[in-house]
Formats: sequence, structure tokens, C-alpha cells
Amino acid sequence: MDTDKFKSIALNMDTYQKLRELSDKQFEMPQSMAKTAAYYIQLAHKDFSEKNKNGKSRAKA
Repeated sequence: MDTDKFKSIALNMDTYQKLRELSDKQFEMPQSMAKTAAYYIQLAHKDFSEKNKNGKSRAKA
């Protein structure tokens, strides 16, 4: 696997089962777990970015 393009993460079983359900049932056709995770992360990041466009970071020091 090309480690410049792909990384692995560990999920707890509850999160894994929820992702598996989304992968199987949320889309017209079942999607891979990787594609489902990428889709929801991109969606959350877009929402995060739009909320922080005013230049103020919500990160705590």
C-alpha cells in the first residue's frame, strides 16, 4: 500500500458497526467502508470550514 496516499485508523466496535450500516444502507448501492468514511469526513469538514470562515478558530490552546 502506498503510505503517501493511504493511512489506516482504528475504530471502536460501536463506530465500526455504524459505519458498516451506513455503507450498506445509506446509498443507492452499497459503498466501501473507506468511501463511506471519506464521504462523511469531507461533509463534516466542509461544514466545519463554513462555520469558521470568519477567521476565528474554535480550537483550544
